[in-house]
Amino acid sequence: MVQLLLDPDRLLDSRPFQFALLIALPFMAAFAAWVIAGWGAYRVQHGVARLRSAIAFFLFVVFSLPVAALTFVVANGLVTDSSRK
Repeated sequence: MVQLLLDPDRLLDSRPFQFALLIALPFMAAFAAWVIAGWGAYRVQHGVARLRSAIAFFLFVVFSLPVAALTFVVANGLVTDSSRK
């Protein structure tokens, strides 16, 4: 399993991984649409200009990426076998 994860070409050729992507990608797209729609509703409710809201959304994304990356690194560290060298 680890060899499959370390080789991106084999991973993309894997039928289970392709099936998982087929299931996961629509949910990720729906989540992104939900966030954008919610952001728009919040903007309208509070009467914020589109430009100011777009700048705030850009900053939100920029500051969220390092947090997400750190979360993945920590999660990977928690599930990786530390006895393996």
